[in-house]
Amino acid sequence: MNANTFDDKQYTIVGLSYRGFWKSKGKPSQGGIELDVEAALNWVLDRYDPSTNIVIWGQSIGAGAASVGLANLLNRRHPDAQDRVAGLLLETPFVDLKTMLVALYPQKFLPYRYLAPFLLSTWDSKSALEEIGKADTRLRVLIVEAGDDEIVPSGQGAILEGVCKEQGMDVDRASVPGALHTEVMTKARGRSHIVRFLGSF
Repeated sequence: MNANTFDDKQYTIVGLSYRGFWKSKGKPSQGGIELDVEAALNWVLDRYDPSTNIVIWGQSIGAGAASVGLANLLNRRHPDAQDRVAGLLLETPFVDLKTMLVALYPQKFLPYRYLAPFLLSTWDSKSALEEIGKADTRLRVLIVEAGDDEIVPSGQGAILEGVCKEQGMDVDRASVPGALHTEVMTKARGRSHIVRFLGSF
């Protein structure tokens, strides 16, 4: 989808439907979704002009897929990836699934926090951001949290922001008051944060 906005820039949105989600066939798994993300990013890099600024945007689990996918891409040293991926937009992200378990079930007498070794998926955004920072500190990151997020516990975005700062990345974190987990883009404040970020490239 192409969109001409108030400025003279052209924006193209490439949406990825992971395997097992929406109308895509297959069973969702972290390994499979990572392959989907890699294929999509390679397609974008190969299809669009080298002068195009690329911003990778993920929401919720998609934020984990975006950060892990970008780390994988940089580690595989795709030609020009380091220079062309200009931004990373993480909407309602979490640190990783283990941290989510502990945050949701802090009581030590409950068994859930001890199930982390058995997780089939981890979506470790923290480690991914550390790898990304080592590969390319010029990347700009926006973390957008939902002020009333009923799924991701508070504090997750702040941890990821700290990781970015430790790696020397240009990072900004914003919270959208009154927004539930999937409502960031339905609130004017959320849209303004994202539009400002995308328009800055």
